[in-house]
Amino acid sequence: VALNFGEVSERALKQYPVASDADVLTQCAFLFGDTQFTYGARGIAQANSARGFPTYRYLFARRRGDGGVTPKHGEEVPYVFGRITENARDKALSETMMDAWVRFAATGDPNGANLPNWPRYDANSDCYFEFGDELRVGNSWRAAQMDFLDAYFDTK
Repeated sequence: VALNFGEVSERALKQYPVASDADVLTQCAFLFGDTQFTYGARGIAQANSARGFPTYRYLFARRRGDGGVTPKHGEEVPYVFGRITENARDKALSETMMDAWVRFAATGDPNGANLPNWPRYDANSDCYFEFGDELRVGNSWRAAQMDFLDAYFDTK
């Protein structure tokens, strides 16, 4: 699927900058991830929270192995199901994620045990909980790109 940004091509290049041919593949990967995963997840979180449903957004950011490979869609699944055996750090993250998912399934709230506070999603702060080398709350994950895509899709 090709996107033709037409009149907003300059704005698209600001969100997905390409300085050389070597940058094209990386920016295409960001654009693909943003349009296929991040945009939809953010939209669902916004819609659910606007209707008062307790919503918890997360970002899986753990780089396994040498730490150089950006996590791809679905790489959190082995962590959630305890299928991680590489090292103590990954096993601990897997345990934390399993605990949070079980609490969420049982109570509708992932918080408890040793998990730092995972706030409910709020569109104003665009918050999420990051599962990575650190467990932390973040705000506005790729928000500039999501806002650009909102404006672009609204014109279609």
